[in-house]
Amino acid sequence: ANAKMGDGEAGVKRQFLKALRKVVDVDGDAKVTYAELFSYAHKRHTDGGDSMGRGMMWLDKDKDGKVTLDEMESGLSLDETMAQDMKDHSAAKFKAADNDKDGLLTEDELVHYFHPASKAEVLLLEAGKQFEELDKDKDGKLTLVEFYGDFEVPAEVIAYSAAKHDHTKPVKDAVAREFVVLDEDGDHRLSVEEFKHIHTGEHHIRNDMETFVAEIDADGDGHVSIEEVEAKYDTMDSHHVVARYFGSTDDEL
Repeated sequence: ANAKMGDGEAGVKRQFLKALRKVVDVDGDAKVTYAELFSYAHKRHTDGGDSMGRGMMWLDKDKDGKVTLDEMESGLSLDETMAQDMKDHSAAKFKAADNDKDGLLTEDELVHYFHPASKAEVLLLEAGKQFEELDKDKDGKLTLVEFYGDFEVPAEVIAYSAAKHDHTKPVKDAVAREFVVLDEDGDHRLSVEEFKHIHTGEHHIRNDMETFVAEIDADGDGHVSIEEVEAKYDTMDSHHVVARYFGSTDDEL
């Protein structure tokens, strides 16, 4: 337990409690459900926060409040020295992010370009390109070994893959564990639909929120009350969850 929190830690705690009361607790009953926590964390994970305002300032050379494809390519240094497939992919993402199809991206549309999980069409493009690069045998599925890409595959993982992911002997490697989580149908291979969740982060958010609720929910009612958070905040192990999903909420409060 912390004997005394520093000013910075105390400030994070105050901000977090304020966020719970004013933003996360949608129905205002002073209790936060898992669904409310997940919805808020997922939104912050996908909406880009205030970073899009900075991105607009950086990319919008003529300061008209919108970004052209030329401005995007210039800002990202996608010039003639870059591989054509990278430029083509960027142009396709730009077009998919452009909701009103006017050939320009507003700040809201810019979110889709840089945070593909915020729009299904962009997400499928981004995940599809990475999937295609990893799918060495072009069979439309990723094996665990292919999932590693150009990284060296540990011997433990090769054996685990050969044994068809024997769950009675769970693998310790983090990449392999990620693969198992993504493999929703348990066929030991990833489809594009399964693989795309690596970009949404949904399974990580779900795990983090479940861990947080389990740790804080003292009375076991499936809700996290403000009082429970205040009582356990200083000694809880979930400070990383608070920092990851509930930091920098001033713009919302």
